[in-house]
This record gives sequence, structure tokens and C-alpha cells, in this order.
Amino acid sequence: MLAKPQGQVDLTAPLQSTVDKYEAFPTVEPVEKQTKPFWAYRWLRIGELIHEYSKDAKLIYVTLPFPRSFTKAHNYMGWLDLMSDEMPPTIFVRGNGKDALTYFLE
Repeated sequence: MLAKPQGQVDLTAPLQSTVDKYEAFPTVEPVEKQTKPFWAYRWLRIGELIHEYSKDAKLIYVTLPFPRSFTKAHNYMGWLDLMSDEMPPTIFVRGNGKDALTYFLE
């Protein structure tokens, strides 16, 4: 079971070392030059939280960030690469954005 973070968790400010590691990937644009840097910072911070709270897991499931129209593919793939780098096997899951109910019949 995951340990819950204590107090407020800042989702917008990743460590500078995380940003540097992300920006070192080939073809990834510097975060501040991306169309909407907030999204990059947010997912980099979420990646840090995944590393902190799931490093000892046997398997990790992560909901994929929704690919926005303004996000370039190589920047998006950098987010995913950083979230799963040096981690146990990670499965990224994404739905189609539609709500679904499943009824079990007796």
C-alpha cells in the first residue's frame, strides 16, 4: 500500500535536477521554451512523486497524461521516459475519455 504524503504536496515545482535531467534528453525543448511550461513542470513533479513513493513496488500503474494538442511528441515522450526511468516495470494506462459503468448480473 502506498504511504500518503503528509501535508501539502507541491505539484508545480519539480527539483532543478529533475528539470536538468529532462532537458538533457535529445530533442526535448527546454521547459521554459515550451508552449505551456506549466504542464511539463506538473508532470515532472508527478514523476518525482512516483519515484519517491513507488521505488520499492514490484509493478507500477500510471495513468497517462492526456496528450494536449500544443504538446510536441518528443516533449511528451520525455515526460513518460522520465516517469519510468530507473523504476520497476511501469504500465501506462489511458482510457478514451468517456465514462463507463459496468454492471454485474447475478
